[in-house]
Amino acid sequence: MVALQNHQQALTARNTQLSVIQAALRKVSDDATALLEPGVFRRTRQTSSSDPARVAASSGSGAGVGAYEVAVARLAGSAQRTFTFSSPAGADTVTIDGHDIDVPAGASARDLVKAINSAGDATVYAAATDAGTVVLSSRQTGDAGADFIAVADGAGSLIEQAGRARGATTPPRRSTGRRERRRRTPSPGRPRG
Repeated sequence: MVALQNHQQALTARNTQLSVIQAALRKVSDDATALLEPGVFRRTRQTSSSDPARVAASSGSGAGVGAYEVAVARLAGSAQRTFTFSSPAGADTVTIDGHDIDVPAGASARDLVKAINSAGDATVYAAATDAGTVVLSSRQTGDAGADFIAVADGAGSLIEQAGRARGATTPPRRSTGRRERRRRTPSPGRPRG
């Protein structure tokens, strides 16, 4: 009789353990079912941007749950115009976007560049080459409109080089070379398909 009582107690203990496991499995099943409800994620959906001044982020009720990345395909560039510089015989004034730059007689391209870059109200940066070319680049990136970097020079110290102007939205020039087509060659030992 003691053996039967011990066996009955063991079965009761096992039944209790199985009931606990069954209750835990029901809870897991209920929790998994609850995860299928979209409302669960609405409360925790958050958006952020590492630099909100440049890229803003927001989520709406229709936004899919998950993480997203923004890849920048091309950064905004600045508009540019390229000029050939001739040293003026007499004092000259070059007007760039409505700002006057005084050019003394006999000035070099580097002198003009220094005068432009040191002007606090200038809207462009300037660079000079050894060949006397002056490149003006807008200090602001992005679309500057059709009339970007307006230059007026009555004495002719700056002559724009035709075809060299580049607006901020104009894509950089690409090579005109032909693209080489690559053919797939089968690996050694594999039949061609």
